Amino acid sequence: MAAEFIGSACYGAFRNIPIADLIPKAQDTTAAAGKPNSRCRGSAASLDLGDERAKKEYNPEYSSAVTKRYKLPSIKRTARKVVGLGFESIGWSIARRVADNGPGIPFLEILTEQRFALDGGGTLLQIGANDGVMADPVHKVITKLQMPAILVEPLPDKFRDLCANYSGVPAVHFHNVAVSTKSGEAELFRFSQTAKDLPTWAQGLASFDKNVLLKHKSMMGATRATIENLIGSVRVPVLTIGDILAKHRNLPEILTLQIDTEGHDFNVVKSAVDANCLPPIINYEHKHLSYQDQFDCRALLATKNYGFFSSAADTLAYRLG
Repeated sequence: MAAEFIGSACYGAFRNIPIADLIPKAQDTTAAAGKPNSRCRGSAASLDLGDERAKKEYNPEYSSAVTKRYKLPSIKRTARKVVGLGFESIGWSIARRVADNGPGIPFLEILTEQRFALDGGGTLLQIGANDGVMADPVHKVITKLQMPAILVEPLPDKFRDLCANYSGVPAVHFHNVAVSTKSGEAELFRFSQTAKDLPTWAQGLASFDKNVLLKHKSMMGATRATIENLIGSVRVPVLTIGDILAKHRNLPEILTLQIDTEGHDFNVVKSAVDANCLPPIINYEHKHLSYQDQFDCRALLATKNYGFFSSAADTLAYRLG
């Protein structure tokens, strides 16, 4: 499977390039009129070795060493280049593996706490709040600081759970809507609530892009066809960031914007920029964005003076001034 993937990637990148242009020319050990071919890799002309050393290199007993020293490394370099460019053409790269065991640093939580103390307050806006508990990166900081918050979740059942899980927490406001660059209504894909044998977390997934849900098939140990039969949809109201903020003019300014919308995150960022909502901290999920959308999202925020830290799934943007 891996070989097929690499092969297809390389083919996609180099299908229009003659293979002869990618592979180093084989060493020509023949000589015209008894003279070495100056175009050979191991020739004195190309290696600039000097007369005595050049004579030794052309001695047959040295041929194995010359081949190993000059020809094989070149083939390896070419192979790395071909495979690397092949992966790059489909949005991947080859990098040295780095150990990632041990607990990570909760940068979002730490930055939010520090800025909340430094600024003397602030509001947290969460788009895609789910039930407010499962794998939630801001639940702890909201409850710990009793921080004013606006929590947005489009799925009706998860919205009910969200409200229940924040019961008794003051200054938390809820909206049962989706967020995009334009207000209105939209079709949101989700797994059927009657589907059996799905992981608990799967019921919390929802996306405007059906393919994002299909990406999770391997995590569920099922085929694409099986998963596709379990996907349904629901019509949900859609508001912009500007629409939501207009309903909460009495709250402190937004300090942290947390986004997790299964592939719609760039649109939410654009909605925030359109509303001039540029808080010190923005955290969004990039793993379901195309490479181009990831690049454009960072480029847009960079024009607003944000710097970035990215993990495998999320990008944390911090406004530098």
